[in-house]
Amino acid sequence: MKQISPDKTFIYYYWKMMGGGYAGLRLDRLHAYVIKGSASEPAKLAVQGEPFKLPIREPTSEGFKNVKGQLVDTHPELEALLAGQTDFDEALS
Repeated sequence: MKQISPDKTFIYYYWKMMGGGYAGLRLDRLHAYVIKGSASEPAKLAVQGEPFKLPIREPTSEGFKNVKGQLVDTHPELEALLAGQTDFDEALS
């Protein structure tokens, strides 16, 4: 799923996990965050670990790679956004 915060400061990409709860990525103009939790509202999901500076050029954590891997098939624009090939404003539309 993809959701944009009402004030357009965050883009959330997330999914419902098989065992329950949700996981995904929260992006702002400068960073990507891994988010997880039981809330169905992505803004209420907890940030896991440190943020990753956009664009992502260096290797990331296994957790980030796993979450990203779950999302890019259904949201191909996410890969371009994380790599800096698409800017945040384009992703909002």
